[in-house]
Amino acid sequence: PPTDVAPASPLPSPQAQAIIEAMDPVVAALFRKSAPERLATLRAARSTGDQDKVLRVVHSLKPQLTSFDADRFTPLCARIRESGSQDDLAAWNADLDTLERGVEDVLRGLGQ
Repeated sequence: PPTDVAPASPLPSPQAQAIIEAMDPVVAALFRKSAPERLATLRAARSTGDQDKVLRVVHSLKPQLTSFDADRFTPLCARIRESGSQDDLAAWNADLDTLERGVEDVLRGLGQ
């Protein structure tokens, strides 16, 4: 019987992968260490509808994410912050889904 399997997120672009590989090893190690916990916190905040905590987590992730791939994460984080009023809940959730996949992509690119 068919099973519901989420499609794999695309691997980081070659440009993003090159940036990831060129990152200061200390910065990369800090992200590898903290990002899984932040991702879990983001997911928990989303599941309880804690919009303020979601925005705080996004704000805390943004500097590191934009250092890995500014073209991808700068506009995404801006849209999430700007739509913090959740006027368009579907778009806000879609952007948060994209952010979660992006964090996973970067972690994969860092070998985690």
